[in-house]
Amino acid sequence: ESSLYELYSIPDIEKIHRAALALRTKKPGKAHGGNAEGALVAHYENFVKAGMPSAGSPSSPSSPVIPVMPTSEKQPLNLILYGPPGTGKTYNTIYKTLDILKEPVVCVSGVTKSHETWYNNDEADRDKALEKFNDLKKKGRVVFTTFHQSMSYEDFIEGIKPILDGTSVGYEIKPGIFKQISKTAADDPDNNYVLIIDEINRGNVANIFGELITLIEEDKRITKFDKTAGAFVHNPEGIKVKLPYSSESTTKELIDKDGFGVPGNLYIIGTMNTADRSVEA
Repeated sequence: ESSLYELYSIPDIEKIHRAALALRTKKPGKAHGGNAEGALVAHYENFVKAGMPSAGSPSSPSSPVIPVMPTSEKQPLNLILYGPPGTGKTYNTIYKTLDILKEPVVCVSGVTKSHETWYNNDEADRDKALEKFNDLKKKGRVVFTTFHQSMSYEDFIEGIKPILDGTSVGYEIKPGIFKQISKTAADDPDNNYVLIIDEINRGNVANIFGELITLIEEDKRITKFDKTAGAFVHNPEGIKVKLPYSSESTTKELIDKDGFGVPGNLYIIGTMNTADRSVEA
């Protein structure tokens, strides 16, 4: 017997929708149609009408679909994927990353799926997408990290770290995860970069980002994309700040002469578990 979510025929879905509406309880909820069953079917009906392939088409999957977010010409610089466990938040960060970086994937069928084409729930295609994603991580264009309660400003932005020199211990200023990828992106304006922060609500965001929580806003970035020029240009509204460690450093290569800013070609994707009550966001 087929699952509802393997159906692509609008008449068949509408038939199930009418049957679900007939199951109204004496105390209907606030959902569409007066009951949860009707709401779920209605949402899937709208999902199919929005552009899913029709039954029998080459791209119709033979297994239940895991819907993926639609693409758009302009991607948001800061994005949060949120929902209860098992809804595909971390799963979809891979597709979203490939979309942002405009990286095509040659699937096992020989079909090239670009950033303008969405992926179905084919395991072989998923493997190809993962292969491309991992390759981008090795090249440094994607950084994946997870927030936790012990994550600090020193880990994420910059801090003083111990170094061992034989039997003696010294200290030096080390850039954190965010500063490293920001610097790399700023030095390579021809390519986009992505920072994925899994479980972003498990860390103390205000403490971890510090003064940079303002700088990640789109209008505060030090560069912005100019459609006419077809490239990233200086943003006169961009903001730079003096970091507490490197701005005072006597080591020349660590000094941010004009302050530190976030470039416009760095995208941030966070995932947040709305059912997680073990921490406060």
